Amino acid sequence: MVSVNIENGIALITIERPEALNAINRAVMDGLGDFFRSHRGDAAIKGAIITGSGEKAFAAGADIKEFASLTEEEGSALSKKGQDVYFAIENFHAPVIAAVNGFALGGGCELAMACHMRVAGEKKSLDNLRSIWACCRVMEPPKGWFTTLANQRPSNYY
Repeated sequence: MVSVNIENGIALITIERPEALNAINRAVMDGLGDFFRSHRGDAAIKGAIITGSGEKAFAAGADIKEFASLTEEEGSALSKKGQDVYFAIENFHAPVIAAVNGFALGGGCELAMACHMRVAGEKKSLDNLRSIWACCRVMEPPKGWFTTLANQRPSNYY
């Protein structure tokens, strides 16, 4: 569900579920988590780019079909797992860029927010990028997200 291509020290991580608007399921979470945990501190990785396959969505959020059958305990465990994955991205040793190429909704918005920088390509993506900022203003974010957003302008990036 997640493909990784490393070239010249840059990892291109692609969510490969275009038929489901790149909805985040267990396999996607596992793929993201595996990469960011296994490459933490890896000097060969100079940066990472996360994007979604297809033309419609970066990530449309949680795969509700998969999550609907979970018990309360299973849902809580899966939510915690997602937070751990996003924390691993946020605290990765190298810059992580969200290449927002379509919808970034719910958990997809949170994924983009976990990255150090968000970039949109074509005009249609720019319209969807607004949903990330709207998400920040409207949702009650996980602990620390507003502080994270406010502090995401390290002087060494400019």
